[in-house]
Amino acid sequence: MLYDAEQVKLMFDEHAILFYDQEGVTFTDAIRLFGNSAFEWAFHCGERDVDLHLFGDPEMSLCEPFVSYRGFCLVATYANLLELRRMSKDAGMKVDPLPDVSLEPKPKKAPTPKVIDIRPMLKDNAAQQKVR
Repeated sequence: MLYDAEQVKLMFDEHAILFYDQEGVTFTDAIRLFGNSAFEWAFHCGERDVDLHLFGDPEMSLCEPFVSYRGFCLVATYANLLELRRMSKDAGMKVDPLPDVSLEPKPKKAPTPKVIDIRPMLKDNAAQQKVR
């Protein structure tokens, strides 16, 4: 489903709650409405001080993350873009894969052991042994 500005405004008005001096929609509701992928893209691309907020006291576990109206529009926009990609793919068009912007921690790769070719060292050592 593709969303227009009027639909997004109506959805925001329906789900917004007051956070001190501004209205917002909780992350949970934004994800439920537009999907996790759209939310992760918006979270990755949004401005933290304008679009995405945390209200409350994290030390007392009394906090709630929320999106402003602008952040909500950003999530809806990414939902539209993902839907357009899906529609293009269904139409048989080539669609490049998206880069991974998931919020899940990436598994750390085991460090690749550095391989050192010791053959030149052995040759140098053998040459030094002959000199002595």
